[in-house]
Amino acid sequence: MIILLLDADLYEVEKYKVYSEIINSEFNGGLIFILDTTASGYWIRNKNPSYIPDTIQSIFPSLKFETIEEYITLNQTSTRIEDKFNLSVDYSLISLQTIIDPSDSLALLSSIIDFTNVAFDQFYMQAFVYVGIIEPHGGFGRFLYLEKDSDIWIIKNVKYMWALK
Repeated sequence: MIILLLDADLYEVEKYKVYSEIINSEFNGGLIFILDTTASGYWIRNKNPSYIPDTIQSIFPSLKFETIEEYITLNQTSTRIEDKFNLSVDYSLISLQTIIDPSDSLALLSSIIDFTNVAFDQFYMQAFVYVGIIEPHGGFGRFLYLEKDSDIWIIKNVKYMWALK
């Protein structure tokens, strides 16, 4: 029972390290907004997701199959994102309803970040996540594969899934 609690705590710590690394590598100033719930994984909504693991594996050959399976499992539903980031930029958590509200012009003029849950291998040495970034004049969505080196998450491979300009 204690082991599960420790694993849950470790998951939370590492998840926010990954999120923070991605944001810090993308943004160097200004205010950003982060959606306060995770997306329920890109590609997961497909009624027959049996092809997903093989497709992801072909795009990210270094990604362990266990990490892909964890990604699919974790992203069946949305979860809350909490204020546990370590960021070098100003940010605010925002709900999807706020973005849709046309009276909130600040949200519409800033970058908005949408994450899925992060999947890890059993040793927390690799991570896999989908990130969508919506900007005032476009945006993009992509999968990121990260590896840990000396307790620092490093982006190793990126696959863009969509882009708007």
